This record gives sequence, structure tokens and C-alpha cells, in this order.
Amino acid sequence: MADGRGRDWLGRPEVRVLDNGLTVGLLADDAAPVVSTALWIRAGAAHEPAGQEGVAHFLEHMMFKGSRRFAAGEIDRVTQAAGGSNNAYTSHDSTVYVFSLPRGGWRTALEIEADRLLGPTLDPGAVAAEREVILEEVAEVDDDPWDRLETAVHEAFFGAHPYGRRILGRRASLQRVGAAELAAFHGRAYAPGQAVLMLAGAVGEEALAAAGELFASLTGRAVLEPLPAPAAPEGLRRVHVARGDTGRALLALPSPAAAERDFVGLRLALTAVCGGRSSRLQRRLVDEGKLCGSVSTGLLETVRPGTATVALELLPGVEAARAEDALFAELERARRGGIEAADVERARRLLLADWLFGHETIEQRGLTWGAGLALFGGDYVASQQRWLAEIAADEVVAAAARFLDPERSGVLGWAGV
Repeated sequence: MADGRGRDWLGRPEVRVLDNGLTVGLLADDAAPVVSTALWIRAGAAHEPAGQEGVAHFLEHMMFKGSRRFAAGEIDRVTQAAGGSNNAYTSHDSTVYVFSLPRGGWRTALEIEADRLLGPTLDPGAVAAEREVILEEVAEVDDDPWDRLETAVHEAFFGAHPYGRRILGRRASLQRVGAAELAAFHGRAYAPGQAVLMLAGAVGEEALAAAGELFASLTGRAVLEPLPAPAAPEGLRRVHVARGDTGRALLALPSPAAAERDFVGLRLALTAVCGGRSSRLQRRLVDEGKLCGSVSTGLLETVRPGTATVALELLPGVEAARAEDALFAELERARRGGIEAADVERARRLLLADWLFGHETIEQRGLTWGAGLALFGGDYVASQQRWLAEIAADEVVAAAARFLDPERSGVLGWAGV
């Protein structure tokens, strides 16, 4: 993406595909004080075998618990000794492993990633201990009112589709996952052709050459079924979560896959309706209506069609029906042409400002490019910014009419009312 002076400050990575299918990207920035590496595996919760809900996230944990060269705990010790940090996360579409290290520290990360791609140790005692850690995470989600509501709405929206699975898993399914199941999932999903390695920051061609050497011995092919498109609900479904001391609502609506042009049109529509302090939903429900303490929106960035959400937190004493009616009225207004050119320009400025702020660091720029390469195609970043710049008000209204109609397709969840 170019700034006002025409400079492509986000950069564009150099990309190579190794003979074994591993994609390696290099986003060099000599001025950066750090180097960031991120390894994407194109497999997440949506690719789990039946009855093993949570195995993808479980394996993510175990990838830090020992491999052929690195004993249990050594990955964290080596990373910290090098002055860096590491992290990982699992979504429905992918699992990602991230390192941030000082200049010159990139080889440490590559050696670790190449070794554990061959396979984690999966000591049965370590697996049992980590299962208890994950079960604590599950309990924390169950105890959090927003997480509970989000889980209920998410499951009601996607039903039996793999996007409806809980990423952390359930207590019963986690008890069925042991070392054998983790090893099997690793063997099915962690093949080099299913991986994208992104290097960003103070790193150059020598890192590409090293990646070619360190990962060249990896072989194997992933055995993953193509993910079907989910079927959006017909009509409006309602779910109720009894617990909660504050009235909360979460409305889930269908959204297109992230790589589609309509995804950006819907993002602009949501921002026009609910983005910033001057949005109509903010004024009607919070500032003037005094119905809610807060309103917010979200948009899942997924390979297959996902969800757009609107979240409300009621003020004490407000009836749920009043807030629901006001929300639905504003969505209907948007669908009927209530989004004007000025609203779209305001939304465009907000999204652009968020984008610029969110990509100040080389680490985040690397993550954005890596996600595009791994999940959405090499032109994903450029196309998203091009569409953000060119989509006009009539296309935004069309996106609102197509996706922001809860009576046609949606799930509304209430808690604490």
C-alpha cells in the first residue's frame, strides 16, 4: 500500500518455493531493529478429525515441549537467551508460530522451526500435563460471560460445519487426545507443502539460502480434505445464555470469504454503521439513546465464508427488546440506502488509519504478508487496499443489503437478560 507520497511503505516480499513445496517469503528492512519469523501451517481447528476437537490447538502447545534437537523447555530458554520472544496461535484455518529476535538472530528461529516440523517429542507425561493446562483454558472461557456468549452464537451459526468447532476443544474431546492422536495430526497437516515461512526485518538473502538448507530435508504430503463452504442459517435463530450480571447481545451475520471484494465492501458498511464515536449506531444506542454502554463490530477473516458480528452491552435497567429494535432499525436503514457517500468516506478514513497504526512494526507487516501468502493468495494485501480505496457508496449499500439482514440470515444471542 502506498502512502500520500506514493511510497510503498508496506513493502512486497521476495517469495521462493522450495523443491519440497515450502513457501518462503522475505520482507527485508535494514532499518528495523529486529527480525521476525512466522511459520504458517495451513491447518487449524476446521481440519481436525471427528471426535478430536481441540487437537490442533493441543499440538500447538506441544510444539514447544521438545523435539529432536531441543529438549523440553529449551525452545523458550534459547529464545530468551538470544534476547527474543516467541508465541503461537491457532485459528480455524491455520496454526502460526512466531519469533521476534534481535538483528542477526534469525538462524535460531529457523533451526527451531525446521526441527519441530520434523516432529515434536510428544512425551506421554508432557502430553498429560499440558492437557491439564488446556483444560484450565477451557474453564476460563466457560467462566467468561462474553466468551460463553460468543461460543454459543458461533456454534448456532455454523452448526455441524468445521468452523463451528471450539478451537480449544471440549473437556470430553481433549480426554480422547493423546500422543498418538497428536502425532497423527502432525503427520497429516505439518507437511512442507502446507507451510509458509515468512522472514521480516533486518534479514537478507543469506536467510533465504539458510532456509533452503535447513528445510530441504523435510518431505511428506499433507492429507487434508478440502474445506466445504458453510451454509448460512435460514432466517433468524436465537440463543440465550442464562448466566451473566450484565445484559449482553451478540448478533452474527453471514460474511464473504476474506479474499472476496464483497468482504471489503462489508467492512466499509459495518464501519459506516458502527465505526467511531460519530457512527449512527453509537449515537442511537449509546450517546443519545442511552440504551447501551458500548457497541462494537467484528469481521472474521476466514478462507471460507464466515461471520460479521455486532456486540451490545446494555445499561442497567434497559429492556433487551428496546436495544434489539434500535439495532435492527439501524441495520434496515443501512440496507435501504442510509449509507451515504460521506459515511463511506469517513469509514474509509477510519479503516485506513487503523491499518496504518496496526502496521507500524515490521513484525505486523510480516504477519500480514504471511497470512496473505498462506491463506488468501499472494495478491491479497494489494487487492484489499485497492478495493478499500475504490469501492463507492452504492457498492457499500449493496453489501449491506446482502449481508446485514438478520431476519434473512443470522443468529442473535442474549446473555444476562
